[in-house]
Amino acid sequence: MVRTMLGRRLIRGIGWMTIGRVAGSAIGLISTLIIAALLIPEDFGLFALSASFVAVFTSAIDFQTSLVLIQMKDPKKQHFDTVFTLNLLRGLVLFLLIAVCAWPLAKLLGDDRLTLLLLGHGLQPLIMGIRNPYFERYAKDVSFVPSTILDLIVKLVTFVVSIGVVIIYPNYWALLCGVLAAAVASSVCTFVMSKERPGWSLASFDSVFSFSMWLGLSALARAVMAQSDRFILAIGFSVVTLGYYAMAIRIIDQIVQALQQPINWALYSGFSKFNDDHKRLQEKYKLAHAAMGALLVPACMGLMLVSDPLIRVFFGAKWEESILYCQVTALVGLIIALPGPSWPLVMSLAETKLLFWRTVITLGIRLGAQLIGIVAYGIPGFLIGTVIAVSINYVIAMQIVKQLISISFVQQMLTVWRPVAASATMIPTVLLTAIFLDGLVPKWFSLALQVAAGGAAYGSASLAFWALSGYPDGPERMVKTQCQAVLRKFKALPVFKRLTQS
Repeated sequence: MVRTMLGRRLIRGIGWMTIGRVAGSAIGLISTLIIAALLIPEDFGLFALSASFVAVFTSAIDFQTSLVLIQMKDPKKQHFDTVFTLNLLRGLVLFLLIAVCAWPLAKLLGDDRLTLLLLGHGLQPLIMGIRNPYFERYAKDVSFVPSTILDLIVKLVTFVVSIGVVIIYPNYWALLCGVLAAAVASSVCTFVMSKERPGWSLASFDSVFSFSMWLGLSALARAVMAQSDRFILAIGFSVVTLGYYAMAIRIIDQIVQALQQPINWALYSGFSKFNDDHKRLQEKYKLAHAAMGALLVPACMGLMLVSDPLIRVFFGAKWEESILYCQVTALVGLIIALPGPSWPLVMSLAETKLLFWRTVITLGIRLGAQLIGIVAYGIPGFLIGTVIAVSINYVIAMQIVKQLISISFVQQMLTVWRPVAASATMIPTVLLTAIFLDGLVPKWFSLALQVAAGGAAYGSASLAFWALSGYPDGPERMVKTQCQAVLRKFKALPVFKRLTQS
């Protein structure tokens, strides 16, 4: 009974977080549209370069200590105090480190504008270090409504500040002001929404650090891997090229991360409840893997198919060079979605050392493939190398899942065959719709119909494949159950009863 209740809470939690993330992404996309119309690719490139340096600096001493509070069975006050103290000290050290390196980095790259931009960016980790660690109690208790509210508040504050600044002063500073406003809103809200207050202490340093040491090293490797693309494009080509790439990442991430992040965080909390029950964890993982595939695979496939009209309709000719980057980024997101929730699985089992070595190996493969691709074919080679590296990472992720909970490669691939096959039906549907409507209707209306046709094709194919498989447990049954529950509640309403009686 307890497990059933937890499963329902987890599903509701994922639902709430997904709704919040989608709403937040809608706000973010509107903000991106307005900012993209007022700024130029060089502004985005310069901001992205500064953000990349700060991300690497941040990850260099980022031990993600807050995550240990979720993984622990029963964290005490001294654990929360230790996490708060470490986070604050880390933020202060990061600001000083970035301040010292700002001018040399700007000179090294030959752009003095980076000096002040890096200094401003350095305030972000300092402000985020003030967050209240007691806010993580909500995630530990599989209660995600507070997190959803927090995300929406942060998105709204970012929107208001960045749009307000860009209208008055159309420059890359508008992007930075939005980032800093988001950090302030996030830190303040964690105190407003939590009853407890942390204190100063390092009493639990050993227990916190033993969990987070490898996690921190893994975060550093992941940051280098995530930001290496931007360094390569900025140094090897130009800041303008980086601007087009950064815009593509911003567009795709607004949508994909809105779906992926709430699932990962909810599953981390959920898996942690079963980390001492191997069989139960295995069952939960298979179900979560299927659900993640059913959500992310069609989303990424759809984005890959409509990137061209999406950029042309909403962003205009100024950003057309971002189209190829959008398509490849969506393809990369699709491949990353295939292994399923391996990150929350590794985290819930506290196998942070394993996560670190996976990230290091993946980083080496990715850098090697990208650099070889650039030497051979330039930017197209860089993109091909990225796709190859992510595909190899897919195999590595499957091996880790097999090692941890004994699910074979074949079982893992069969878990997501239905969403992959159903998503494949979107390709001819969307392309034929685009060809048929070309010149007949306005481009924005054609784009809307392509999205609708692709969604209908995926939904119909999913139901057909589910029926052919004998209606097994999976995301289809979860959706059916939730729809039936909503329908029952609707039928119980007095208004519905009066209508049916009349």
